[in-house]
Amino acid sequence: MILTGLLDDGVAGLAEIKRRGGIAMVEDPDTARYPSMPLNALKCVQVDHVAPIPQIAALVTELTHSERRGIEREEPMEKTPSQLTCPECRGPLSREQQGKIVEYSCRVGHRYTPLAMENEHHDTVERSLWSSVVALEEAADISESLASELGEKSLREAGNKREQAAILKKMLSDVPSE
Repeated sequence: MILTGLLDDGVAGLAEIKRRGGIAMVEDPDTARYPSMPLNALKCVQVDHVAPIPQIAALVTELTHSERRGIEREEPMEKTPSQLTCPECRGPLSREQQGKIVEYSCRVGHRYTPLAMENEHHDTVERSLWSSVVALEEAADISESLASELGEKSLREAGNKREQAAILKKMLSDVPSE
């Protein structure tokens, strides 16, 4: 069952349940607070039931009282190397496709749907850039504190690093948030 949610990271699990003969149920996207996950499930999985939240409990109760024999379907897994890297560990990613479901996985075991990977990669880039700002500011602080021992060159270096940090901060603050 897929309920309201963002992105598409629950869709692969629903597809696996369906492949193994289970019943696939999705909250009606028109009534979902966040319709992204239900919409992605409907795009990628042959769903058995779509219902708004108030009707789901009755539907689940009805299904538990009915007899059903699921039929497992075999869908081959295609795994190919990609040029992408893992947002968490920076290791190489493989693209895996089974039916309409696409996921990326690294050798460490991190797994991403395309939308989840894009979102996580965005967060990784932002964390890296802010780490750079902090490193530049710390380098400027070090240069300033050593200026009395190292002289004028150290003060110029501190000024350059502060300027770089300010430019990077401005760039980051100008980026629209998603």
